[in-house]
Amino acid sequence: MDQDDVTAGLYREGLIAAAIALTFTLLAIFIGTILSARISKPVTAITNDLARVGSFDISREPSPTSFVREIHELGRSVDRMKAGLRSFGHYVPKDLVRALLAQGIDAELGGELRTLTIHFSDVENFTVISEGLTPTALVDAMGRYFELMTGALTRHGGTVDKFMGDGIMAFFNAPAELPGHERQACLAALEAQAQLAEMARHTPPGEPILRARIGLGVGEVLVGNIGTPERFAYTLIGDEVNLASRLEGLNKLYGTRIMASGALKEKAGDGFEWRCLDKVAVKGRQQGTIICELIGVQGEVAATVLDARDVYERALDAYFAGDFEKAAATFAEAWRLRPDDLAAAAMAERSRTLAAAPPAAWDGIHVMREK
Repeated sequence: MDQDDVTAGLYREGLIAAAIALTFTLLAIFIGTILSARISKPVTAITNDLARVGSFDISREPSPTSFVREIHELGRSVDRMKAGLRSFGHYVPKDLVRALLAQGIDAELGGELRTLTIHFSDVENFTVISEGLTPTALVDAMGRYFELMTGALTRHGGTVDKFMGDGIMAFFNAPAELPGHERQACLAALEAQAQLAEMARHTPPGEPILRARIGLGVGEVLVGNIGTPERFAYTLIGDEVNLASRLEGLNKLYGTRIMASGALKEKAGDGFEWRCLDKVAVKGRQQGTIICELIGVQGEVAATVLDARDVYERALDAYFAGDFEKAAATFAEAWRLRPDDLAAAAMAERSRTLAAAPPAAWDGIHVMREK
């Protein structure tokens, strides 16, 4: 065997060895790439999920599975954490949770003074409705009602603070600032009433018709974490809170659906139709408050309703001026224009009573003896 044959053989063996080495190298790279993808893909998905959790944007998609036991267990732990946070979000305002997560700090007792618009509402004739339903049917009916009401509130930037039996307490402009919160609260109330009316039209015979009474107020209140160091709630304290609650109850006496303070009427801006109802000192207050009915959005209220409104307000001017005979006659005219107007009927009767025995001193304030 000559030297050329030996050299050629070695060369071939070298090429074969190089080809084998290259093949194994490429195979190793390929397998490594697959393994890396199978490891990094679920890790990336879990990381993105956790980033969304940081803003309380919690997906319902389960974490991807992985053959790596540690990654698989991490994914299951994240799923359990997301389920817990979703449940937590049903108990507290989600905007508040987002703010806490964004700050990365523990919630502590404390509050701040801030001007808010406050919403109180409850179901008309709830006691009668509840007596006619089984517990299961009542829960289902109230579930539909609360879903409708909270949907209208949250779409306009409101924060639902709590449910109190059939009642709702909500507010606007906290925890996040909401420009034009007075207007948004009015729009939310009108939307809720419109949707309840639509729901009533499609309610089968025999099922309860749910109607809401809404009270709206605005003013400076204390808002924040109020309670004890061990247990507290994000809520409101202040005179304006009590006033809004009283206004909700006054709807029953005046036959209205949405009642607001005169201060809210002034701050809500243009674009709404209102009726000034009365000046009252609600139970627990000495100061008189102008109360108004929010009728609707301008351009969407029937002319007959607005005509009756104008007559009512002329009667109210005479009432405030102490001309009770004129007030009684004009309130009666407003009642004739709208026979279902409980406010006009009640004010006509009150004016006739005052005309028969005029008070020695008159400031136009009607003192409420009940809530």
